[in-house]
Amino acid sequence: MFYNDKETRDWEERYQETLAKTREFLTHHKEDLDEEVRIIQEDIIPILNKAEKTPEDLAYLKEMYPKIQLLLQSVSDMQFVLGESLSRQSNVFYEHVKKLAAEGNEKAKEVYEDLKPLYDAILQESISPN
Repeated sequence: MFYNDKETRDWEERYQETLAKTREFLTHHKEDLDEEVRIIQEDIIPILNKAEKTPEDLAYLKEMYPKIQLLLQSVSDMQFVLGESLSRQSNVFYEHVKKLAAEGNEKAKEVYEDLKPLYDAILQESISPN
């Protein structure tokens, strides 16, 4: 954590709670997500690809639309939370390797030299995405 004010600590606490809930959800509900994706792939996409949709097709799509929107938002939220976690873990690993390299660890120097251009490129891209 870069700042030690109440707002940042509160945000970090909420983030950690959300990350824990996301991981728990994925552990216990992966089959549910797989089933939702299966429905989209096997039922919805073929209907969407039809040139002429029947009234039953349109009714089914109308019924499924809110469910798909909810699934899309849920997956997007999980992607954000897990991406943030991965980013943090990557930064911790990079900084640890950098520290070991500075202390003279030859293997760490090799890894650091491999990672540094990638890390710098990602950092530069996040600063100016153009």
